Amino acid sequence: MKTNLMIVEGLSESEKSMTAAMIAEELKKKGKSVICVDNGVQNHSSDNTDYDFSDFEAEWKKVLERWRLFVTKADKDTIYVLCCSFFWNALCEVKKRFDEDVEESKVYIAEIAEIIKPLKPILIYIDKANVKAAKGSMFDYEDSMQSLVERRARELQILRELEFDYYTISQDICVEQFAQICISA
Repeated sequence: MKTNLMIVEGLSESEKSMTAAMIAEELKKKGKSVICVDNGVQNHSSDNTDYDFSDFEAEWKKVLERWRLFVTKADKDTIYVLCCSFFWNALCEVKKRFDEDVEESKVYIAEIAEIIKPLKPILIYIDKANVKAAKGSMFDYEDSMQSLVERRARELQILRELEFDYYTISQDICVEQFAQICISA
């Protein structure tokens, strides 16, 4: 399957940035035109770094506009490798700032999924089943751990409901298997 969009997702400290960079490098070695964008990069149309909105509807409208612009401007001969830009706004930022329901988040994620369909996206989810190990020593508080466990479960459930290809990578994958995923793109 030819794709123009690969998105790397997972919990904090799951090596998403490194994985996205490795994917981009492997694709470049294969002669592909690749643009790799880490999360939080200013002025990139796929990620919303402007959180100065007073209400959810205004912010979500902006998020969807940015995704539409990204898809419209995407070069058909380029593969975009994005780190942490699919779940964050809909599952974390929105919930934290506007206390939106998780079921509502699914609706928003489905909207993004529909917008990016023309790019034939592939999502790579780095699954760290041991959330405490994934987060490291930054979060030793029990409620923070519970929040991450719940987030992981929501993200994995949503992945199974999406209508595009995804791969879940656990700590058990070897370098050769990872390289095969990149080659298949």
